[in-house]
Amino acid sequence: MNAILGLQKTLGISGAGGGTLGIFPAGLILPYGGDTAPTGSLLCDGAAYPRSTKNRLFVAIGTRYGAPDGASFNVPDLRGRFPAGLGPNAAVNALGKSDSAALANRSPIHAHGPQQPGSTDGSLSSGTGSGNIVLTDHGVSGSVITPTSGVPVDSPSFLVVNFIIVE
Repeated sequence: MNAILGLQKTLGISGAGGGTLGIFPAGLILPYGGDTAPTGSLLCDGAAYPRSTKNRLFVAIGTRYGAPDGASFNVPDLRGRFPAGLGPNAAVNALGKSDSAALANRSPIHAHGPQQPGSTDGSLSSGTGSGNIVLTDHGVSGSVITPTSGVPVDSPSFLVVNFIIVE
């Protein structure tokens, strides 16, 4: 706890939320290995919450992740998604911007020409035409493992976790 309080002092954070996480600023998003959000946080699952009872978080993130009505707001939905840092490119130039597609519902976004086994050009593949992008794991040697569709895809390994947002 002293380490957390020291971090709070160093960063100039003045939290007032619930639980141990309440010392952090509202809106902080963290990976989390549990099934349910700990006290002082919410799962990043796109759910709507009343502005009146989650005001600290509402002040931090506003309605950039959705607002089903004038009294509620949504938390970000990171299920099946990879967060991307804010940047100057039009695809990532605004907080809350999303392509609205979770990983399982992706369609190909671009191609770099024919894929060759062992390709490392960062291309994505739609696999067998199902409309989904096929993600594969890299072997120890760094070569691309070809999925059962026979189409090699160069993508990073991943581990599925929940994301939580401090309220």
